[in-house]
Amino acid sequence: MLLEMLYPNRCPACDELVEEAGFCPKCRKTIRIASEPVCRCCGKKLKDDRFEFCYDCRIGKHDFDEARSVYIYEGGMKKSMYRFKYSNRRAYAKVYAAHALKAQELWLERIRPEVIVPVPMYKPKERARGYNQAESFARALGERLGVEVRTDLLVRRKETRAMKTMSREERRNNLLLAFQGRECGVNLKRVLIVDDIYTTGATADACSFALKAVGAESVYVMCVCVGRGD
Repeated sequence: MLLEMLYPNRCPACDELVEEAGFCPKCRKTIRIASEPVCRCCGKKLKDDRFEFCYDCRIGKHDFDEARSVYIYEGGMKKSMYRFKYSNRRAYAKVYAAHALKAQELWLERIRPEVIVPVPMYKPKERARGYNQAESFARALGERLGVEVRTDLLVRRKETRAMKTMSREERRNNLLLAFQGRECGVNLKRVLIVDDIYTTGATADACSFALKAVGAESVYVMCVCVGRGD
């Protein structure tokens, strides 16, 4: 009861108070799930279902095996992501995780992750913010799936510049050697990386490369939001 008073349920899109955890009736009509047709590799929403892959995945190779997301990054979800990242709306993660299981149930059953690894923040930055939004989503998802969340398998070695205006190549160079995988003493076959927004896949690639370098056989990615493909 005390927790409910301190952290009442809010709509993750408009942030208005709601009786039950989830989107309010008005926002529910505007939120778009990243459902088929999507790119078979990165999960971006495809405009033309004649293609199996988006343009980026047709011309380049990723270090991760497959990626999927929950929502399309547009409208209310853009504001939702901003509050989730910068305004301490960690409670949104439970709603995102519940929708993730509905939207990507078959995919999650197919990949059967053994462990969930959130994309780490640079420690000084995380201390200043007070939390890592990717870890919040990872823990909510792990609780739903019954899969262990590990924050010790991947380390962010350096701070990177904001990548909103960067090209695909600039993003890759910015993330060069930014992450380091750690030996865990266990042979992990299927790892699920979790992050907030998928744009070009540069962060997912860098994390996947680092984890595979220390023995992970297959690395998958799940994000809260994803942009559109071609």
